[in-house]
Amino acid sequence: MTVALKIGDRTFSGSDVISQLQQYGLLPSLVKELVLESALDAWSRESPEEWTSEQEAQVIQQVKTQQALQAMAPQKGPQPPGAGEAMEKMAIKRAKLDKFKESRWGNKVENYFLQRKVRLDRVIYSLLRLKDAAIAQELYFRLESGESAFTDLATKYSQGPEANTGGLIGPADLGGCHPRLGEMMRVSKPDQLWPPTRIEDWWVVVRLEKFMPAQLDEPMRRRLLEEMFLAWLQEESQKFEVVPEGSPPKATAPVTQVAAAQAVTAQAKADSAEARAAAQPPGDSPTGASPWDAPSGNPSPQLTP
Repeated sequence: MTVALKIGDRTFSGSDVISQLQQYGLLPSLVKELVLESALDAWSRESPEEWTSEQEAQVIQQVKTQQALQAMAPQKGPQPPGAGEAMEKMAIKRAKLDKFKESRWGNKVENYFLQRKVRLDRVIYSLLRLKDAAIAQELYFRLESGESAFTDLATKYSQGPEANTGGLIGPADLGGCHPRLGEMMRVSKPDQLWPPTRIEDWWVVVRLEKFMPAQLDEPMRRRLLEEMFLAWLQEESQKFEVVPEGSPPKATAPVTQVAAAQAVTAQAKADSAEARAAAQPPGDSPTGASPWDAPSGNPSPQLTP
């Protein structure tokens, strides 16, 4: 029996549904969910000791306890039908996923951390940037002589968003800095003031305020586990193809259709950016933006005595 999707007066066949998923950019998300579901099922069968019925029962009990507490809250309306079961399934999936990540990549975290450490070290620094090299040089002399404070000059003259925070940026991962700026911070000592340096279209004066070496603590461990998991999921999610219904399986590895592969790649890039943002603590940039975004500081500063 052939199954179709009917919405109002329109009926969609299986190929129609896939076409619509591709058109609206939803196919990559579906593929990722299916890949993850398949991986979790296989892991549960191959490593039954990693996820037991007792652990699942414990998760369900925690959900039921939470639901009972929520039901006691004032002005709390009744849950829609099936909401409780859906919450239980979601909680079980999250708990299994945490176990899966630990089982798959837990013993690789330390080596991965050592490979990534140079980009995970964090810094707080003061930045002043301008388009005019002569003005940048004059402001550097004022800072070097102690005639002016960095905060005052950045607020008045800097042409980037850092002007809103007196030039102060961070804590920020060195890996998230401009490569040239990151290298300068990596070899700096606290309070070291750099003379005007050309970075892209800017002349920057920068001073390291604080260097914070990355440590493999529990938050960092969770972050690195998530990075390895997302990299795996991105790779696995590209191993699919759209084939005619009823086609026999191929002996060779499937070749993803061009359109589908492009959709997966675009979604993977978006997910990667979202993961990085999620892994970055809220206080990383006082301006909420990269210091190399479009200028929002002083448009055309003029030197004053």
